[in-house]
Amino acid sequence: MKKLYSKITVALTLFLLPQISSAAPFVTCTGADCDLCNLVDMGNQILVSLIGLLFVVFAVLLAVAGFGLVTSGGNPGAKEDAKKKIVNALVGIMIVLAAWLLVDTIMKGLLKGGTGDVSGYGLWSEISCDGGQITSSLGDPATMCSGSACTTLVGSVPCKDSASCSIDPIMVGPLAAMHSVAGVSEARVTEAMPPTTNAHSNPCHYNGTCIDYSKVGGMTADEVNRVVAAANANGLRPVYEVQTPEEKEALVLGGVEESVVQVVDYATAPHFSIYTTSDTRASNGSEEVPNSDPIADGD
Repeated sequence: MKKLYSKITVALTLFLLPQISSAAPFVTCTGADCDLCNLVDMGNQILVSLIGLLFVVFAVLLAVAGFGLVTSGGNPGAKEDAKKKIVNALVGIMIVLAAWLLVDTIMKGLLKGGTGDVSGYGLWSEISCDGGQITSSLGDPATMCSGSACTTLVGSVPCKDSASCSIDPIMVGPLAAMHSVAGVSEARVTEAMPPTTNAHSNPCHYNGTCIDYSKVGGMTADEVNRVVAAANANGLRPVYEVQTPEEKEALVLGGVEESVVQVVDYATAPHFSIYTTSDTRASNGSEEVPNSDPIADGD
């Protein structure tokens, strides 16, 4: 049996080594054009190739162990040995998949806010690098705002991330006025267009008709009221999302209208979601009933 394993290993190595050792299929850039995104792209391609190779090895080992189990006859030692080989093969492939999940998650994290994006999931994910510009499987952010070009908020309202600082043109004026009138120190847009994730379920995040607005540590009751008043005065609909009922209760006791505050336990931090009044999904905080979001970006 050991000789059989050795022959299988040698055969697989001789067959697959030329493909793995050739870097040409994995290199997607040359010279100064290469950046972090291209490095992650190459790593992703190599990782997928190695996973494919390991699945082949796993299948062969499983087949050999299964054959040994079937042909063990009345030999208890051979039967037990075959069972151990099956268990070891299964444990091995689970370890490989767990390691892949960790590396894959790290690579996706390296691309966030950088020069590329990931569409799809797992072994079917595709990394796209576009000369320092973020690309998205959802389409071109420059033409996604309600069917027209988005307008930058730079110079009108401060943004947490300059790569997510554009919005539908109809919101620029009202947002700038809201921000100026509210006068909340250090408040800023934490997410606009293009969205920082493809996981939103509310379409307003993909047509530029809503934003997330916050400050580090959240806002006081007085600051929340100032933003609410300024937003309403400029034709916008504000919803302040907090993570716990206790946070909501504290704000209501501080004078904030209860209907303005919603408990969203998946929110990353307390923040405003600001909508246009034409977005009927902003009438309440439920995505299904209409408007909350499974991904809420705050400070």
